[in-house]
Amino acid sequence: MAQATGGSAFYPQRLEDIANEFHRIEEELRSQYSLAYKPADFRADGSFRSIYLTAVRGGYVVHARTGYFAPSSRSYVDWAVGEPQSRCRAPLP
Repeated sequence: MAQATGGSAFYPQRLEDIANEFHRIEEELRSQYSLAYKPADFRADGSFRSIYLTAVRGGYVVHARTGYFAPSSRSYVDWAVGEPQSRCRAPLP
């Protein structure tokens, strides 16, 4: 699950390893970027869209999810005409 969502899993073996794992998490959080795009052929059909993200320069490790579900036409209309504040809140499953 962690790999599919662009995350990482940590498995400390000893109590002392927990501090090291938190340090790794802290370092990762300091070097995150958010990217957004809207494909030219955008369709609000609820289908899964695969994505692949890579760094142009060497020496970087990219952690990204493997894809996303496009909004359904109904949820996209609700989002597009809704209040701007409501767009910041993701609906709970």
